[in-house]
Amino acid sequence: MPRSSRPPSLLSRRAAACAAAALCLPSSPPGLAWLPSIAPPLSPRLDAATLTPLAALGVASDPGELRYPSWLKGTWRVRNSISGFSMPLGKVFVDDFLRASAIEDVDAAVPLTYTLSFVDAPPPPSEPALSVAQDRRFNAVEETAAFCLTDGLVVTSGRYDVTATHPHGLILLEVGDADPRKGGGGAVGSRKDSATRGATAQIEIDIVWAAWDAAASKGAFVTSELAVQRTTLPADEYFDQPAVDTSYLEIITRFERPTTSPVLTQPGSSRSTSTATTTTVRARNRLVQYLTLPGVPSRVESRERAAKLARLADGRAVSFFDYDWVMEKVTDDQGLGSGFPV
Repeated sequence: MPRSSRPPSLLSRRAAACAAAALCLPSSPPGLAWLPSIAPPLSPRLDAATLTPLAALGVASDPGELRYPSWLKGTWRVRNSISGFSMPLGKVFVDDFLRASAIEDVDAAVPLTYTLSFVDAPPPPSEPALSVAQDRRFNAVEETAAFCLTDGLVVTSGRYDVTATHPHGLILLEVGDADPRKGGGGAVGSRKDSATRGATAQIEIDIVWAAWDAAASKGAFVTSELAVQRTTLPADEYFDQPAVDTSYLEIITRFERPTTSPVLTQPGSSRSTSTATTTTVRARNRLVQYLTLPGVPSRVESRERAAKLARLADGRAVSFFDYDWVMEKVTDDQGLGSGFPV
């Protein structure tokens, strides 16, 4: 009996969020000149009724990690609200547990709050204004922890690496029970055998393709990443061996340019509303699930039904999770988690 996991957070999007070690899509190794992809605009992908990975259309990945405009630098408090869930090819292509969880989340409409950090980073020579990167380790831990909390789980460790094998970045997370003594209610915490309580699930997110669009309407900035997420669940009373769930994802995010508004102060406050302001960035985020990704070895051949569904999907998206973010700036510092590799 196969096990299923909740929808990926990664980024995370989610995302966040677990990847096969042997990938990758063709990409330029670190150290080569940064060249922008010749790609269609990314913004329409946030509203499209059907999607195919741009990599399948021959659009090359931008080398290395994503870069962002300087106006995103700093630490931001995020309020993340799910705005919709859809299955463009029908429910037969989507895991039952994932579908039920998504519908539950949409009906509950409970926003999540967490912190994101963007730090200084070397810009591409051709685009000097893109001088900021995500603090990926910190951001992955923060976002995943927010999604896991509803299942009684916590992120116990996080790591982020950029190497020649993983030029776009590799995220490694461990997740365990918030209180192993209580057994929890999540993928790890549901174990009845006290000997396995507290065992950790491992999440590996391999970003295999990345692109940005700095020419979006109204000065917005849009990113897209393809990622392979592999979640390794520990053995339990039903399974003698660890089980691995693999998801193939696209994470699309559109950041609107920041706006500044006065902060309402309490009567008698020493601060004047004319000088006290808050900076806000609004963003749209879409987490897209595929059954396969171009150039990535598939892991469904051993399951006949899954292989048939993958052939019927023919590379098209099978589910969309849509989110709205409201990001309020906290600081202009260099990040909190030192997740950007030096």
